[in-house]
Amino acid sequence: MVLEGHNDQIIRVIFSPDDKLLASSSGTIFLWDAETGKKIYELEGHAARTALLFSPDSKTLYSASFRSDNDTIKVWDLEKKEEIMKFRERTDGTFNISLSPNGNMMALASADNSIRLRDVKKWIELKRVNGDSEFVISALFSPDGKFLASTESENSSSPKGGGNTIWLRDANTLKKIKSFNGHKKTVGNISFTPDSNFLASGSTDKSLRIWDVNTGKELIALPHTEEVFGVSFLLTAKKWHQYQEVVQYGYGILNLILISCTTPNPPPFTTPS
Repeated sequence: MVLEGHNDQIIRVIFSPDDKLLASSSGTIFLWDAETGKKIYELEGHAARTALLFSPDSKTLYSASFRSDNDTIKVWDLEKKEEIMKFRERTDGTFNISLSPNGNMMALASADNSIRLRDVKKWIELKRVNGDSEFVISALFSPDGKFLASTESENSSSPKGGGNTIWLRDANTLKKIKSFNGHKKTVGNISFTPDSNFLASGSTDKSLRIWDVNTGKELIALPHTEEVFGVSFLLTAKKWHQYQEVVQYGYGILNLILISCTTPNPPPFTTPS
């Protein structure tokens, strides 16, 4: 299924927790019917690249902008189709946001090279750590609430990593637990399976990869014709190898790809030319 309508590069796309909606952003936010692919409505308000996040009940959408919109976090009521709240950050921009499973904490990946945890109700900072690179691109809670996965920009002078490395952290302390290595370029976005056992990643190296969270092992790598800025699992998927819908996106077009991988040893990956 191909969804068209954006006039600029699509930065984020996510399924709602009830799997009824698909949200995508390129500055303007589009809401789609996840089953039919029909565009339902648009939300205007950010002038810059925009990160997206649904509330656990699928009734609220959070969006975060980068740089030109003065680094704001906006809260949208999806029933009223309007902005109901706005918070202003004091960084160079927010690339990505994630809610803890209980909805109490928000993780923010920022252009000032920080990962920050905030209390959602009081909007106070609970914890902050710096990455090893120029800026942090993604920070994502696992569905079981134990982990926070993060990715960074390529321009790292540190031997500890950054760029093509995915870090798994403790969700409360933000201390590093392990790394996932295999991508050749920047990892733009990541997604956990509902059971928190697997992680998907999309990269500017034109590949999508799936990792075993417990072992850190790369399970499969899939080539794509364009840079992959994000991936998302359907939350109703019980086992990634039985049913998994992954979204890859580039300039203005969404590709919804159904992956059925039943072989225990997928074929080796070859980087597309």
